[in-house]
Amino acid sequence: MKVDAFKDAYKKKFEDMFAVPYTSGSTTEQFQALGQLLRSIYTDKWVHYNQVKLDSKQKQVFYFSMEFLPGRQLKRYLLNLDLLDTARTALEELGLDFEAVAAAEVDPALGNGGLGRLASCFMDSMAATGVPGNGCGIRYRYGLFKQNSLTATKLSCQKTGCATLTLGKSARNPSRSLSALVVMSGWKPISMGT
Repeated sequence: MKVDAFKDAYKKKFEDMFAVPYTSGSTTEQFQALGQLLRSIYTDKWVHYNQVKLDSKQKQVFYFSMEFLPGRQLKRYLLNLDLLDTARTALEELGLDFEAVAAAEVDPALGNGGLGRLASCFMDSMAATGVPGNGCGIRYRYGLFKQNSLTATKLSCQKTGCATLTLGKSARNPSRSLSALVVMSGWKPISMGT
Protein backbone atom coordinates (compact mmCIF):
# COMPACT_ATOMS: atom_id res chain seq x y z
CA MET A 1 0.00 0.00 0.00
CA LYS A 2 1.34 3.42 -0.98
CA VAL A 3 1.56 6.30 1.48
CA ASP A 4 -1.20 8.36 -0.18
CA ALA A 5 -3.60 5.39 -0.18
CA PHE A 6 -2.75 4.72 3.47
CA LYS A 7 -3.46 8.36 4.39
CA ASP A 8 -6.83 8.29 2.61
CA ALA A 9 -7.76 4.97 4.23
CA TYR A 10 -6.72 6.23 7.67
CA LYS A 11 -8.76 9.45 7.39
CA LYS A 12 -11.82 7.50 6.21
CA LYS A 13 -11.46 4.90 8.99
CA PHE A 14 -11.12 7.61 11.65
CA GLU A 15 -14.12 9.56 10.39
CA ASP A 16 -16.22 6.38 10.09
CA MET A 17 -15.40 5.47 13.69
CA PHE A 18 -15.70 8.85 15.39
CA ALA A 19 -17.64 11.12 12.98
CA VAL A 20 -15.12 13.95 13.38
CA PRO A 21 -11.97 14.87 11.45
CA TYR A 22 -8.88 12.89 12.46
CA THR A 23 -7.19 16.09 13.67
CA SER A 24 -9.86 16.45 16.37
CA GLY A 25 -9.16 13.06 17.92
CA SER A 26 -7.16 12.13 20.97
CA THR A 27 -4.07 9.97 20.58
CA THR A 28 -6.10 7.05 21.94
CA GLU A 29 -8.72 7.54 19.22
CA GLN A 30 -5.97 7.93 16.61
CA PHE A 31 -4.46 4.65 17.82
CA GLN A 32 -7.84 2.89 17.70
CA ALA A 33 -8.42 4.07 14.13
CA LEU A 34 -4.95 2.91 13.11
CA GLY A 35 -5.55 -0.47 14.74
CA GLN A 36 -8.90 -0.90 12.99
CA LEU A 37 -7.37 0.13 9.65
CA LEU A 38 -4.60 -2.39 10.15
CA ARG A 39 -7.14 -5.08 10.97
CA SER A 40 -9.12 -4.33 7.82
CA ILE A 41 -5.91 -4.68 5.80
CA TYR A 42 -4.98 -8.10 7.16
CA THR A 43 -8.48 -9.57 7.50
CA ASP A 44 -8.70 -10.68 3.85
CA LYS A 45 -5.37 -12.50 4.18
CA TRP A 46 -6.49 -14.03 7.47
CA VAL A 47 -9.78 -15.32 6.05
CA HIS A 48 -8.00 -16.75 3.00
CA TYR A 49 -5.34 -18.44 5.14
CA ASN A 50 -7.96 -19.99 7.43
CA GLN A 51 -9.89 -21.33 4.43
CA VAL A 52 -6.72 -22.84 2.94
CA LYS A 53 -6.05 -24.60 6.26
CA LEU A 54 -9.60 -25.98 6.36
CA ASP A 55 -9.61 -27.07 2.71
CA SER A 56 -6.26 -28.85 2.98
CA LYS A 57 -7.24 -30.51 6.26
CA GLN A 58 -3.82 -29.50 7.51
CA LYS A 59 -3.15 -30.22 11.17
CA GLN A 60 -3.01 -27.21 13.44
CA VAL A 61 -1.67 -26.46 16.88
CA PHE A 62 -4.15 -25.07 19.40
CA TYR A 63 -2.24 -23.63 22.34
CA PHE A 64 -4.40 -23.21 25.42
CA SER A 65 -3.14 -20.85 28.09
CA MET A 66 -4.77 -18.79 30.81
CA GLU A 67 -2.16 -16.10 30.23
CA PHE A 68 -0.61 -14.36 27.23
CA LEU A 69 1.95 -11.56 27.63
CA PRO A 70 2.52 -10.45 24.03
CA GLY A 71 3.51 -6.87 24.78
CA ARG A 72 2.47 -4.00 22.58
CA GLN A 73 1.65 -5.26 19.11
CA LEU A 74 0.89 -2.36 16.76
CA LYS A 75 4.44 -1.77 15.50
CA ARG A 76 5.08 -5.52 15.21
CA TYR A 77 1.93 -5.97 13.08
CA LEU A 78 2.92 -3.04 10.87
CA LEU A 79 6.44 -4.44 10.49
CA ASN A 80 5.21 -7.95 9.66
CA LEU A 81 2.87 -6.56 7.00
CA ASP A 82 5.69 -4.39 5.61
CA LEU A 83 3.71 -1.25 6.48
CA LEU A 84 5.74 0.27 9.31
CA ASP A 85 7.52 2.89 7.19
CA THR A 86 4.34 3.55 5.19
CA ALA A 87 2.26 4.12 8.33
CA ARG A 88 4.94 6.28 9.97
CA THR A 89 5.30 8.47 6.87
CA ALA A 90 1.52 8.67 6.28
CA LEU A 91 0.72 9.76 9.83
CA GLU A 92 3.56 12.26 9.88
CA GLU A 93 2.37 13.72 6.55
CA LEU A 94 -1.08 14.04 8.14
CA GLY A 95 0.50 16.06 10.95
CA LEU A 96 0.24 13.30 13.57
CA ASP A 97 3.04 12.07 15.82
CA PHE A 98 3.42 8.40 14.93
CA GLU A 99 5.33 7.58 18.12
CA ALA A 100 2.68 9.25 20.30
CA VAL A 101 -0.09 7.34 18.50
CA ALA A 102 1.80 4.06 18.92
CA ALA A 103 2.44 4.87 22.60
CA ALA A 104 -1.32 5.10 23.17
CA GLU A 105 -1.45 1.30 22.93
CA VAL A 106 -1.79 -0.16 26.41
CA ASP A 107 0.24 -3.29 27.07
CA PRO A 108 -2.40 -6.02 27.33
CA ALA A 109 -0.56 -7.80 30.18
CA LEU A 110 -2.97 -10.73 30.09
CA GLY A 111 -1.28 -12.61 32.90
CA ASN A 112 1.16 -12.32 35.74
CA GLY A 113 4.44 -13.75 34.56
CA GLY A 114 6.32 -16.69 33.13
CA LEU A 115 3.47 -18.71 31.64
CA GLY A 116 2.18 -15.70 29.76
CA ARG A 117 5.60 -14.94 28.32
CA LEU A 118 6.06 -18.59 27.38
CA ALA A 119 2.68 -18.69 25.62
CA SER A 120 3.46 -15.54 23.64
CA CYS A 121 6.94 -16.76 22.69
CA PHE A 122 5.43 -20.04 21.55
CA MET A 123 2.86 -18.22 19.39
CA ASP A 124 5.57 -15.97 17.89
CA SER A 125 7.77 -18.94 17.02
CA MET A 126 4.82 -20.77 15.41
CA ALA A 127 4.14 -17.70 13.27
CA ALA A 128 7.82 -17.23 12.39
CA THR A 129 8.27 -20.87 11.33
CA GLY A 130 4.95 -21.14 9.49
CA VAL A 131 3.35 -23.66 11.83
CA PRO A 132 -0.43 -23.21 11.55
CA GLY A 133 -2.02 -22.63 14.91
CA ASN A 134 -4.06 -20.54 17.26
CA GLY A 135 -3.71 -19.29 20.79
CA CYS A 136 -6.79 -19.97 22.87
CA GLY A 137 -7.32 -18.28 26.19
CA ILE A 138 -9.87 -17.17 28.68
CA ARG A 139 -11.30 -13.69 28.27
CA TYR A 140 -11.98 -12.53 31.77
CA ARG A 141 -14.99 -10.24 31.89
CA TYR A 142 -13.46 -7.95 34.52
CA GLY A 143 -9.78 -8.50 33.80
CA LEU A 144 -7.16 -10.34 35.79
CA PHE A 145 -6.65 -9.68 39.45
CA LYS A 146 -3.52 -8.70 41.33
CA GLN A 147 -2.34 -10.94 44.11
CA ASN A 148 -0.99 -9.53 47.33
CA SER A 149 1.96 -11.78 48.16
CA LEU A 150 2.48 -10.22 51.57
CA THR A 151 -0.79 -11.48 52.96
CA ALA A 152 -1.35 -14.28 50.41
CA THR A 153 -4.81 -12.98 49.63
CA LYS A 154 -6.33 -12.03 46.31
CA LEU A 155 -7.27 -8.42 45.90
CA SER A 156 -10.43 -7.55 44.04
CA CYS A 157 -8.91 -4.62 42.17
CA GLN A 158 -8.55 -4.93 38.44
CA LYS A 159 -5.14 -5.09 36.86
CA THR A 160 -4.58 -1.86 34.93
CA GLY A 161 -3.14 -3.72 31.93
CA CYS A 162 -6.60 -5.07 31.19
CA ALA A 163 -7.62 -1.63 29.96
CA THR A 164 -7.33 -3.13 26.48
CA LEU A 165 -10.57 -4.98 27.12
CA THR A 166 -12.36 -1.65 26.87
CA LEU A 167 -9.80 0.32 24.83
CA GLY A 168 -10.62 -1.22 21.49
CA LYS A 169 -10.89 -4.37 19.48
CA SER A 170 -7.97 -3.83 17.13
CA ALA A 171 -6.43 -7.26 17.45
CA ARG A 172 -9.00 -9.33 19.30
CA ASN A 173 -11.04 -11.78 17.31
CA PRO A 174 -13.85 -13.05 19.50
CA SER A 175 -16.11 -15.57 17.84
CA ARG A 176 -19.44 -16.04 19.55
CA SER A 177 -20.06 -19.28 17.65
CA LEU A 178 -16.80 -20.72 18.98
CA SER A 179 -17.15 -19.41 22.53
CA ALA A 180 -18.38 -21.17 25.64
CA LEU A 181 -19.32 -19.89 29.07
CA VAL A 182 -17.08 -21.51 31.66
CA VAL A 183 -18.62 -21.57 35.14
CA MET A 184 -15.97 -21.34 37.85
CA SER A 185 -18.06 -22.61 40.74
CA GLY A 186 -20.75 -25.14 41.47
CA TRP A 187 -21.10 -28.46 39.70
CA LYS A 188 -22.72 -29.95 36.67
CA PRO A 189 -23.60 -33.64 36.38
CA ILE A 190 -22.11 -35.39 33.38
CA SER A 191 -23.71 -38.45 31.88
CA MET A 192 -21.25 -40.96 30.46
CA GLY A 193 -22.65 -43.03 27.60
CA THR A 194 -26.35 -43.66 27.21
